[in-house]
Amino acid sequence: MLQGKNILIADSDSANAVISRILVERWGARARCVATGQEALELALTGNFDLLVTEMLLAGLSGADLIRAIREEPDPVGCMAILVLHAGPVPPGERCLLEVEADDCLPKPFDFQAFGAKASAALDRAALRCDDEEGNSRLRANGWQGE
Repeated sequence: MLQGKNILIADSDSANAVISRILVERWGARARCVATGQEALELALTGNFDLLVTEMLLAGLSGADLIRAIREEPDPVGCMAILVLHAGPVPPGERCLLEVEADDCLPKPFDFQAFGAKASAALDRAALRCDDEEGNSRLRANGWQGE
């Protein structure tokens, strides 16, 4: 499901970060955990990650600002798959997530199988959104581009 993927986990709660890391590593992915939005952005900008798993309430740079900054970057950074973990009920509609162009969200504490399914689905959506090898846009979330 996540075999061979590089996953960046941004969570201010170290216990949640460790649980996420252990899960993705069991599924064959490599994971890097950070506790702040700024750390996550610096690593995301390297272009070495396929998926960002983040919470919205990060220190320094919020999860929403982190996602916006990533989406403003050119591919491959700008089309990175993003899964938001959040505490409590879904934020006011999932509109908040759509506005910052996250691929999906999952409430904490999360079901392990749901985490894997949503992470895989986010990666699939990102693959559609990214430019192909010739640099042709395949799909964009806002401002429809299609092929």
